[in-house]
Amino acid sequence: MTTKKDGLSVSSQPAERKGDSTKLVSLLALAAGATAMPQSGNADIIVNDSSPGYVGFSGGFTGQYDFDLPGTVQFGLRAHQVSTSTSTGLRSTVFRYVTAGTQGGALAAGVQGSYSAVFLGLYHPAILPQNQGAPWSSALAYFANGLVGVFGSQYSFLSQTFSTFYFPDFGYDHLYMGFVFEDSTSGNALRYGWAELGLTIGANLGPDVTIYRYAYDPTGTPIAMGAVPEPSSVSLLALGALAFGARGVRAWRRNRPAKA
Repeated sequence: MTTKKDGLSVSSQPAERKGDSTKLVSLLALAAGATAMPQSGNADIIVNDSSPGYVGFSGGFTGQYDFDLPGTVQFGLRAHQVSTSTSTGLRSTVFRYVTAGTQGGALAAGVQGSYSAVFLGLYHPAILPQNQGAPWSSALAYFANGLVGVFGSQYSFLSQTFSTFYFPDFGYDHLYMGFVFEDSTSGNALRYGWAELGLTIGANLGPDVTIYRYAYDPTGTPIAMGAVPEPSSVSLLALGALAFGARGVRAWRRNRPAKA
């Protein structure tokens, strides 16, 4: 309400109410500025967890799983089977194995392995699973296909013996594999990621791999295993400012003087 004193118009609105609108404007300005500031850190990570994938033999042969990555790179997991026998036909061996790496194409991709293993006359990085939070080590990167799991069965007709062997000598669940690939949308720059896997080896069948989810960082930062997007401190500030601003709007509407 406005009254006149000595010919001057004087507002009778309480001072704290006039201050409310000023605080409200300040909070909304802070929120707008915070949301407009560039974000950094883990906020850039892109995660694909839409549905689990499977590659293996026990659940019905499923030969390939491709990752959805930017550009034209072809990367994923593939199941293989190779049978060999001696020249006399007295011994037969069946190898079933799953690899992770390139599925063709011109761009490079690879995995983070622990060491090179000789398998079927070729060197392969052996992928040993890592715990959540383990760093992405460029020193362990291989631009080649890596062995995820191997199952072999050997039968000798002469001695009537049957044996099995596999790698690794244990199964695991919800552990991580690091991978790296070239991004053709950014001049073939390297991008680093992780895949959350589970491995089982069924009796007389072969390795079975479940792909729960995978992620990569589009900025080229080697991310830790299992790292996911996290709101930065600026984002939290913006959310807090917006919350206070909404509260201020309600208080201002509730306390503003009624029109005459």
